[in-house]
Amino acid sequence: MKLKELLEVVPNDYEIGLANFDKNICANFYFKKEDAIMEFAQKAPMTPEEIENLNVIAIHPGAVAHLSDAGGEVFGDDTAELRIKTQLLIEIA
Repeated sequence: MKLKELLEVVPNDYEIGLANFDKNICANFYFKKEDAIMEFAQKAPMTPEEIENLNVIAIHPGAVAHLSDAGGEVFGDDTAELRIKTQLLIEIA
């Protein structure tokens, strides 16, 4: 599967990282789709169009959870509000 085909089905709110471990190129700071491609393009001697046509080797899903800023402290049976950021590290070659 090509990277551009995969990115068409990935939701816009996912944070994306791109990596080519064979060439030690990694842009895994988790950006929005277009930003991840541009970050990878800065590290690799490739255009964004060339990157979008690379093959996807593996997809490594992840998520980061943190407490909401509202509320601050939780006592007893209170339930804390969690914010979840969904992330994908996509390995390409």
